Amino acid sequence: MISFFLYGCLVQTQEITWSGNVYGLFTTQLETISQASLEILSQEGESLTLAQTPYTENLAYQEFTLDTNLLSQDVQIRISGPDIYPTQYFGTTPQNSAIWLNGSIYGYGIIWTESFFQSLGIDILSPSTEEVVQLIGRPSNPEDWGNVEISVIQEDGTAKPAQRYRYDETGFLLSIGPQEETESIDIFVCTDIVPGALTLIAEHNDGRFMEIAYHAQGGAIINAAHLLFSFEE
Repeated sequence: MISFFLYGCLVQTQEITWSGNVYGLFTTQLETISQASLEILSQEGESLTLAQTPYTENLAYQEFTLDTNLLSQDVQIRISGPDIYPTQYFGTTPQNSAIWLNGSIYGYGIIWTESFFQSLGIDILSPSTEEVVQLIGRPSNPEDWGNVEISVIQEDGTAKPAQRYRYDETGFLLSIGPQEETESIDIFVCTDIVPGALTLIAEHNDGRFMEIAYHAQGGAIINAAHLLFSFEE
């Protein structure tokens, strides 16, 4: 099973709404964003609906009103705004009104993103060029991702391997080599991806497999967060 957005609590309303705070990752901690734009996209990248800000005293809190055809659907969520790169998620809309957990939807800050890749020693085409897509993945349970190989299939069918990392005991990210056995994966990245339709592939060495489809425009960061690797056959 794959889970992307966990619902904090369910609320009873006549309209079906999906709401919560929106954040940006600018330093080492998340900060709420009061000027973000949040939208739901189809799996083909078409904009389906925009979130509204129902509370003037908290503009970081945004709310989708879901039509019946958007309930329990696999969609993409995109956040954009000042000082962040457009950041895209895969998720499943709720069947009933729900509030997403604080910190589960956030955009990658421009300065943080470039500093992050520099710290890994990776040269990327800046998302500001809008020529490519970058992907950052964060498994929910890193230990469940031991010995998982990860790649991205681009629209032209070519595969790009993801670089995997784990934290050591001091909190430093260590690179995991191709085919290298590892007990956990804390972060993985795939850089300079061709915009358009793409598929994230994760394969465990015991044969388990999963894939997630995205459709991203140039300049976007795919936030492959909240990933749970199923242990069911």
